[in-house]
Amino acid sequence: TNNGPADSAGPITITDPISNNISIDPSTLPSGCSISGQTSAGYGGTLTCVYNQTLQGPGQGSTVGASYTFNITGMVSPSATGTITNSATATTTTQDPNLQNNSASTTTTVNISHDLGVVKTGSRSSLTSEGPVPFTYNLAITNTGPSIGHTVTVTDQLPSQFVFNSYTISGLPSGVNGTCSGATAGSTGQTLTCVFNNMPIVSSSNPINVTIHVTAPEGSDYASVGTAISNTANITSATPNSDPNSANNSSTWTLSGNPQVDLALAKCLDDTPVAGSGSPYQPSMGCANPNPIVN
Repeated sequence: TNNGPADSAGPITITDPISNNISIDPSTLPSGCSISGQTSAGYGGTLTCVYNQTLQGPGQGSTVGASYTFNITGMVSPSATGTITNSATATTTTQDPNLQNNSASTTTTVNISHDLGVVKTGSRSSLTSEGPVPFTYNLAITNTGPSIGHTVTVTDQLPSQFVFNSYTISGLPSGVNGTCSGATAGSTGQTLTCVFNNMPIVSSSNPINVTIHVTAPEGSDYASVGTAISNTANITSATPNSDPNSANNSSTWTLSGNPQVDLALAKCLDDTPVAGSGSPYQPSMGCANPNPIVN
């Protein structure tokens, strides 16, 4: 805006240093604007806009002259937090007695929003009454964005009947730190807690996987009476109210009790009958379960 009193002959130059949390596509800039010094990913840099026409001062009886607006569109980095301040400065070749209003700033608060998800599966869906039975749980962890997860926690309280053996993490994107703790090998009823820092967009087709190795102890009787064992994993963010979809923040895998037996039937004769002798025909049968089936 030219507050006068004289007209301002062009060029009028606007210089605007862009935050490293803002990405501007040069192809979207309006006529007269350019950007330089961006990172390889297209963030930051210095925006320069030049108005080459005369900007008229205020007319008689007015204190405000003509104005011209440059509309700039940018994208906020998924890793941005806190606030982003942007300042622009206008200069002209025409003498300006008041430089105090030649710069302006605006501050924007960055809202965090990420759709975190966890899907729990198991290497088996049922247990027999025999043991020990080793198997694995798998936690597939996702973040469909748009913001990164700065501190994401996944917890899994394992069933009290099962012995925790070990865990592995796979599929970690570059720069993501993920560790698990809280479960001791050889103990039962453990809670495994995994924390991931700076989790970027992670799709369901290529998730972060936490594989948990457990064992059902020998001599367990929960399967023989048909008892189902359910186990639930949960995912949370350290940023309050940042997940708009809580429906996929927990996942349960159920092991059904499925007793199985291998029945065998044996048939025999106590004696060999003689045709026409009148000797009795006395077969005997026995039923046994010599080999219980173990999945």
